[in-house]
Amino acid sequence: MEPKASDQTPDAEHQLVPTPDAAATTPLPQESIRAEDILLERLKNQPPIKPQLSFLFVAVIMLLVIGLGVLIYFITKHPETFAEKKNPHASQNQEAAAQAQQDSIETMTRRAKFAPYLDSLKKAIEAEPHNAETRLHYANALYESSLWNEAKTEYETYLKTTPRATDARVDYAFVLTQTTHDFPGAVAELEKVLAIDPKHIKALFNAGLLSIQAFEDKKEAITKATSYFRRARIAAEEQHETEMVVNIDRILEEIKKLAENKHQAE
Repeated sequence: MEPKASDQTPDAEHQLVPTPDAAATTPLPQESIRAEDILLERLKNQPPIKPQLSFLFVAVIMLLVIGLGVLIYFITKHPETFAEKKNPHASQNQEAAAQAQQDSIETMTRRAKFAPYLDSLKKAIEAEPHNAETRLHYANALYESSLWNEAKTEYETYLKTTPRATDARVDYAFVLTQTTHDFPGAVAELEKVLAIDPKHIKALFNAGLLSIQAFEDKKEAITKATSYFRRARIAAEEQHETEMVVNIDRILEEIKKLAENKHQAE
């Protein structure tokens, strides 16, 4: 991840996406970066179209009865085997649990790493509460430590005195999703950034991601997300962010497939 200039904490990596200007970025934690992967998996795993019922309804019922009898037989004969196989998603659940445990370990490690820095910044703020730069560093360190509620308070205080700080507001938008799950509110905060900088890649990209959850109507969500991603792609091309262009193209392709599946279902 790219380091920040004005609001950098040591080894900070707490952005959802990198920005082209290394001196103007505010990194997000590693787990936040997975938002793109979560979106892609969500787009790839939409429920399939329900097939029509077979005309051989009676035959199906008979097969079900026979199958149930066979199932009962094997359950009673080899209960331990059935227990191992009864959950087809057991492997996925175990992987998810392992990933959650790993994330928890990484979070605790990061918090321990930033603890002395947080203590130092807190004392500095107590001594000079109106120092906006120190407060921003403190907010960023809280963000790095995944201390979302505390970070929310500090970002809000900072943005009251520095409302045009675009990178800080992008980070604040993500904090909202972690503390209040207010996705529409988070998108609204990103729109404030875009009103100042219409080609802010990170704001556009994150708005595209958050739009998937911000709008209940799936059609509206797809439309909004597509619009943000297309704008982000144009900005990324202009700023020579080749890797970002590739990522956006991949996401737009998945959104296109999702839209086509929805159209077929209707």
